[in-house]
Amino acid sequence: MGLGIGGGAMIYITVKEVFPEVYAEGSQMVSTLGFLLGFLLMLFLDTTL
Repeated sequence: MGLGIGGGAMIYITVKEVFPEVYAEGSQMVSTLGFLLGFLLMLFLDTTL
């Protein structure tokens, strides 16, 4: 459980550092959720295919 929380925090920080323009606009929640949903979709497709 702790490793999952740590991994999620690292992904969030990486996205925040890579795309600083997105977070300057104020749409933090939508951008973060979009990235995480895309990441989870990619993991799902990689596992099933």
